[in-house]
Formats: sequence, structure tokens, C-alpha cells
Amino acid sequence: MGGIWLDEVFWAWEPPRRIGFCVTRTNNPMISAFAECYDITSLGEVWSRRRLRWRMAMELRGPLRFIAPSMRLLLGWVQLKMLAKLEPLAARFPRGEQSAKAQA
Repeated sequence: MGGIWLDEVFWAWEPPRRIGFCVTRTNNPMISAFAECYDITSLGEVWSRRRLRWRMAMELRGPLRFIAPSMRLLLGWVQLKMLAKLEPLAARFPRGEQSAKAQA
């Protein structure tokens, strides 16, 4: 990404239920803090229907801190686009077969 690098620590690694990480170091002076968490829960006894909860938090420095409030709208729009692409992929694995095979 244009020479920007990030060091990340995964503080939650529980596929297929939860993944969370935070940035511990970066060469981008505009990013003060950044973290994401993905929680996936079943909506029934089988994993044929799931709910994805995505949370992200960031703190920006410099001029970017002034546009941070409007970034919520932009990131929400980007996330909807990404989820629209994820839905057909998730439909290919309706019961989490890959994770079930890996745990067997």
C-alpha cells in the first residue's frame, strides 16, 4: 500500500467464530491506533445461517483527524460492498464444512 507497513497482533484467533487484531506499530504518522474484530454466530442449531458482526476502531492524527467522523459513512459503504461479495462465497460452504473437516 504505497510503502505503508503495519505490525499487527491477533488477540483473538478462533476460526470460524472470532478473529480480532490490533496494529501495534506502523510507519504511517497519521494512524495513532487501529483494531478490528469479526464475530460470527450461528442463527440456529446448524451453521447454515450466520450473523457477522464487524467492529473497527481507529484513532487518526494530523489532518485526517478532522475527517474521521465522515469516514464512518465511507467505511460503512465499503463494508456493504465487501459483504455483498462475501455472500455468494459463504453460500458455497453452507455448513462450515471446511472448518468441520479441519477439526476432525
